[in-house]
Amino acid sequence: MNQTHTPGPWSHRKIERDGQHGFTVDTQDASVEICEIYPKANPVAVNLANARLITAAPSMLDLLSAMVDRFGGLEEYGADELGDLAEFIREASELRRSVSP
Repeated sequence: MNQTHTPGPWSHRKIERDGQHGFTVDTQDASVEICEIYPKANPVAVNLANARLITAAPSMLDLLSAMVDRFGGLEEYGADELGDLAEFIREASELRRSVSP
């Protein structure tokens, strides 16, 4: 898969700027900053949850890609034979295409 995003793994850490506490998401070696999350109207717990979710994005994409690669051929059987798995695989394939070139 060709990546157009900064490869993971990513990590997050607490930061303070202008008296406000927030979080930054960086590459694990902190050589590239992915984003900063600051309070605005969110409590710190919500910002921390957002930072954790963003941090997990590369790993989730890798797992999704592995699942589509492994089970993608099953979608030809249709939802009747595999329950919701075939539909899930179709949706996962579309999601993977939307974030990959």
